[in-house]
Amino acid sequence: MGTKFSCAHAWGMLRAMKHLIWILALAACGGASKSGTTSPEGGGGKVVGPPDVAWKDMTHEQQAKFMGEVVMPKFKPMFQSFDPKAFAEFNCHTCHGKGSVDKTFKMPNPDIYVLPEAPEDFQKLGAQKPGWMKLMPQVEEEMAKTLGMPAYNPAAPDPSQFGCYGCHTHKAGGAGDL
Repeated sequence: MGTKFSCAHAWGMLRAMKHLIWILALAACGGASKSGTTSPEGGGGKVVGPPDVAWKDMTHEQQAKFMGEVVMPKFKPMFQSFDPKAFAEFNCHTCHGKGSVDKTFKMPNPDIYVLPEAPEDFQKLGAQKPGWMKLMPQVEEEMAKTLGMPAYNPAAPDPSQFGCYGCHTHKAGGAGDL
């Protein structure tokens, strides 16, 4: 497989990245972080989440617990093996940025890499950052499975699918630095 992207695939990646960062950021909130942000879930109890309870139907406390106990253990090693230095610390702030400090945990997060909108700009991004463009579809697929959601399908886009824009903001040409 190369770094060839179709328009539909680019939009799919954008949507997947959006959802991914939102979820990873909450996942990172399962414990204390260097910035002093701690998990809001408040202790023990059964982990509630997909497939038994849809993400959208979970309380904030349930989402935080799910992130800390299910998502974080899956994605922290994935990102740390991709770039051990950049992701030496992987916590709430990694994905939520300022939202981990003010406790809004709002996603998509404008503090992380801003993705392009046009497919040709995604092709440029693929040429500039081929490692990232190989990692992100893997992350997208795994996060979709973890959340019990379908991954973005460029042949049949649907708002219920997990895609890039769940985590990333976007604008013409993109911006930021991975």
